Amino acid sequence: MFFNFKNKSSTKKEESKKVLEALYLQENELEEKLKKINIKPKLIIGFASYQLNLAIIGNKIQNSINEQCDIILSSATDLLCNLDSNSNIENSPYKQNIQGISLMLFSEDMIENLCTNKIKLFSNIKDYTERKKLIEKEVLSINVPFEAHCINTLHYLIYDGLSQSESSLLELLYKHNPYPCALVGGGSSGNMDFSGTFIFYNGEILKNQALSLHIQFKPKISF
Repeated sequence: MFFNFKNKSSTKKEESKKVLEALYLQENELEEKLKKINIKPKLIIGFASYQLNLAIIGNKIQNSINEQCDIILSSATDLLCNLDSNSNIENSPYKQNIQGISLMLFSEDMIENLCTNKIKLFSNIKDYTERKKLIEKEVLSINVPFEAHCINTLHYLIYDGLSQSESSLLELLYKHNPYPCALVGGGSSGNMDFSGTFIFYNGEILKNQALSLHIQFKPKISF
């Protein structure tokens, strides 16, 4: 879900100031690379291989950043990224080892407002109609304390991929969402035996839930 963000500022000094960082790395590189970033992040969104401990990864990121920063991670079945435009993905050192971590770091100079809401998905309720009604109550309780709009706000959604509720959740979000924002995101995934499927949010491991995140960007940012 990596987007092409642009700084609309007119001065050369502002244009050269970095507001976004994208990283693909392994666990043993995490702390060293994060300490070298040139931005002060307000939000980090990422994915990590299901073979890794998502809680440990999330806490390592938090400790390395040492800032007031929201961190949202999802487990993923496979990760194969290439951020080096000068090399072929076939030559990636990570091709033979999928225990990777992919991160997008949003600078505080980029974000105007953030709003995160947890949504229970009630996968323990077997009756589809009853479960949908409960999810609808959750969706109706979502509160966004600022005016979000498609010209400046993204609605990022990450949900438990084992919940069997994604269709109902998306339908209800489109039905009741009062703001016309682009909805992006996806579901957490894991091993073929369904193990290792988690969502990490600010030190907490979430199961059977979704995270709804409205990201409002500053006027100088376009996407």
